[in-house]
Amino acid sequence: MTRVVHGLFSGVSHRVKYAMSANIMLFGGPRMAPVCAAVILASPIIGYTVFASPDSQALTVPGTAGGTVTGFVPDAAHSFRLTGGAGTSTVAPAAAGLASINDGRRGRSRGWVAVEARLPGGANAVPDVALSAVTCPSATRCVAIGSYTDSAGNPQGLIETLSGARWAAAKAPLPADAGVYPDSQLSTVACSSDALCAAAGHYADSAGHGQGLLETLSGATWQPTQAPLPGGASPGPEAGAEPDSVACPSAASCIATGAYQTTAGSFQGLIETLSGTTWTATQAPLPADAVTGQHSFAVLRSIVCWSATSCVAAGYYTASTGGVQGLLETLSGTTWTPTRAPLPAGASASWGAFLYSVACSSAASCVAAGYYGVSPLGAQGLIETLLGTTWTATQAPLPVNANAKPAVRLNSVTCPSATSCVIAGTYADSSDNEHGLIETRSGTNWAATDVTLPADAGTDPETMLSAVACSSGTSCVATGYYTYLPGYQQGLLVTLSGTTWTAIRAPLPADVSTYPYVGLPAVACPAAASCTAVGNYAGRSGDPQGLLETQFRAVRHRRALESRRRCRC
Repeated sequence: MTRVVHGLFSGVSHRVKYAMSANIMLFGGPRMAPVCAAVILASPIIGYTVFASPDSQALTVPGTAGGTVTGFVPDAAHSFRLTGGAGTSTVAPAAAGLASINDGRRGRSRGWVAVEARLPGGANAVPDVALSAVTCPSATRCVAIGSYTDSAGNPQGLIETLSGARWAAAKAPLPADAGVYPDSQLSTVACSSDALCAAAGHYADSAGHGQGLLETLSGATWQPTQAPLPGGASPGPEAGAEPDSVACPSAASCIATGAYQTTAGSFQGLIETLSGTTWTATQAPLPADAVTGQHSFAVLRSIVCWSATSCVAAGYYTASTGGVQGLLETLSGTTWTPTRAPLPAGASASWGAFLYSVACSSAASCVAAGYYGVSPLGAQGLIETLLGTTWTATQAPLPVNANAKPAVRLNSVTCPSATSCVIAGTYADSSDNEHGLIETRSGTNWAATDVTLPADAGTDPETMLSAVACSSGTSCVATGYYTYLPGYQQGLLVTLSGTTWTAIRAPLPADVSTYPYVGLPAVACPAAASCTAVGNYAGRSGDPQGLLETQFRAVRHRRALESRRRCRC
């Protein structure tokens, strides 16, 4: 007698039929779905057949001579091993189409698996989840952070930790002075090792005042700290620190940057330094032309460190001439030195400049990225390059279809080597449509790439690339979103392999809404073809859910990358 089991496997919904001395048939469905740890069968088999999707070719693999099949496990060669019985069999994903991504049209596979982020106990039925950052100190360890809503309707910080192949969710602990309505959120995270990390964000204290939040992981325990403030900080309700970025160059050292409000009402750049177990706050020094008093403004949006005494931070400040200008801060020893970011030749300071991201391959080789104004409605990409001790500005090159006022914004930069960097952002074409933009540095030259979108992209795809990460100069992933033909926002994964960039629609869990509204603001790549991207999507009821996209590789997926939270095997 043939029985039918309904289950979920390898990110694709399956129907499994089995019988004594019969074949097992796995039929891939049209949507990606949460993944169960194993498909459990109770009857001996002699073989099985795998279909990646209804229109794919079948692969028949000899099964065991007898016994009970206990599951499928991906091995180091990226194949699925049939376990249990008298022996094992292997299904190559290239043939079976299992360890792969759904391109949204045929259910075919390209190396990614999507799962819905698990939530801590006590989460709201409408949890309003958002994941905003991720870091992966190794291929088997990642930490993603963001926020969710608890059962009382309070926003709480969210920490998702990948250990091996299992994601675990935790509510971010709060300092003792946290209010009943903490309004907590984590926005940035960094790790120096599997056991030492720092995350930063904000929360509301018992008086309802906004405070900066610093979370430090040592071993297995997260310790919360109210972010200290420099002297002269305002005691007002919204004056607390707002960390935007954090770097952890060693086991006992992390540095976070952002902004805070002073008693004069101005906003100043903030530098928070962890030494051992103690955080201390410093006001970021500013160039000599900075505005002073109430109208002074500065923020540090990104930081990178290669040691506890050598860092670069990037952001912007208000100059007495030229409005808002790019700001570069360099740490040498214990001293921070500010530099006004130079502009490309011929550029006017009147329209301002902004830096959003910085990356370094060494103390003497860095790249910062952002944009500068060229007219009230026009902006060009700004690339700042540090060689030795000198910063040089370059206008980012653009594809040939760029608008005369291209509205460029460069959001993220990574530099896997001194002569290889990649920047991700956006620009407007001659029809004023937004496109994904990738800038690639080889040696001293920059080249622009217009991202070719999946076939289902709309005529005005409104594309944004928010983040990029590389494990080498030939292996990178950029993430963001685009608008597809029905007019809804989909996640975008753009992968560099060798010299070729390939864009695909991000797979989604099974409970996705008809109107998915996907965003992928962060990605980390600890090794080649081993990346994790995070963000959110609209669930079936329309409420935001956390999204974890994992590139399928090696032992980090030893149990088939389960979603666990909504597994219904």
